[in-house]
Amino acid sequence: MKRFLSAILLSAAVSGAWAGNPAKLFDEFRNTENAEYVKVPKFLLWLTKISGTIGDVPAVGKISGVRVLDIDGADNAVKSKFEKRLKEEAKGFDELINVKDDDTRVRIFTQADGNKFKNLYIFTVDSSDCSFIELSGKFTAEDLKKIAEDR
Repeated sequence: MKRFLSAILLSAAVSGAWAGNPAKLFDEFRNTENAEYVKVPKFLLWLTKISGTIGDVPAVGKISGVRVLDIDGADNAVKSKFEKRLKEEAKGFDELINVKDDDTRVRIFTQADGNKFKNLYIFTVDSSDCSFIELSGKFTAEDLKKIAEDR
């Protein structure tokens, strides 16, 4: 019985080790030339719970954290490195959207937790800009649908 429990615990630990962590990219790229990093204070998020929205995005108190990294004028080397690192760190995450239109690419990742999605990671890159956004929280498929419809 002890061996069986040990095997289960070891499998859980190993499978967790294979999952990436896209949030690492904020620390890794925030000191890149022309990078701007913003972490929205929890107090401001608390205020949005009162109004129920962030801009015209229906947050309804589901967003518990927001971080934004924008690299203005990112050269191709920085963009390639960012995309490579994102691919490595997004292992174990579900890619909800991958759209390429002319020179703009948008990718959205999340992690399924039962019937909820935990954290949204939004990556956009175009000819002159590279942006990465993290919306922390737990969202249902209905929340994501509502956000998509409002866009």
